[in-house]
Amino acid sequence: MGDETLLSPPIKELVARLISHLQEEAQRIIDEDKSHYENQLNELSDHSAQDNTGTRIEA
Repeated sequence: MGDETLLSPPIKELVARLISHLQEEAQRIIDEDKSHYENQLNELSDHSAQDNTGTRIEA
């Protein structure tokens, strides 16, 4: 018998909900980190687009 056949339906449902919750949490963390690093990249890009006098260099 496989492990899955030994689990009762309520346990299977609980495990499925836990997996779903963990996937949602992982995606939230990924999205937050992506946003954070994109903001850092934009700030660095803005900073590097300025010359020594602090005026913006137009491309």
